[in-house]
Amino acid sequence: MKKNPNIKFAASALSILCCTVIPNAYATLASNAILNFSDGVTSCVLGADPSTATGCTYDVTTTSGSYFGVDFSGNEVIEQGERFAMTSAGVGLTLGAPQAVGEIDQGADVAANLWRHFTTQGLTVNSTLGNTASLDMTGWTVDWNGGNIPWGTGSYATVTCGIDCSIGDSFVLHYAAPNPNSGAIYGLYYELHLEGTIASAVPVPAAVWLFGSGLIGLFGFSKKRNR
Repeated sequence: MKKNPNIKFAASALSILCCTVIPNAYATLASNAILNFSDGVTSCVLGADPSTATGCTYDVTTTSGSYFGVDFSGNEVIEQGERFAMTSAGVGLTLGAPQAVGEIDQGADVAANLWRHFTTQGLTVNSTLGNTASLDMTGWTVDWNGGNIPWGTGSYATVTCGIDCSIGDSFVLHYAAPNPNSGAIYGLYYELHLEGTIASAVPVPAAVWLFGSGLIGLFGFSKKRNR
């Protein structure tokens, strides 16, 4: 039986598709990537008089890992005592799609108020250059016992990656902005610090699937001609 040269060509094209086209999709921070951040950790440092300390009540708290902070003192510096550990809700921060209260973090007790984050619209990648990306934070909101604080309007976060912001790469997200609302904490600065791994898979672009379906059609056409 004579071999069909079209099949050989199609096989070579599929090899190029698998080995060249798909990896290129991972070159920058994807518009629908999931930033899987690690939980923040809060520890205590004993104060000047340890005998009066009970837990962390009278101690200095330090927070490492992922956290958010609010400049309650008004000195435009997020001090250790103004940081609150972020505990992931298990989904991570999903770009390009809104997330409801309880989907991003489990919340933190801030002055006897439960603060949790959500997005009213998907956060979008503004630009990527090397291992750094700019993220439009419009839609980033804090739920404060039912009261909403839009802390992301018209502001951008910086995402710094270990290598190139591809899937599996490490990242550190840093964001800071003043509160745009009126009220008791109007104008106070807010800071967000997330660190972890870019965990989502980037779907193969539609054009790639169309190319693949065209090759499948070529197989069928060639088979009919050689019967």
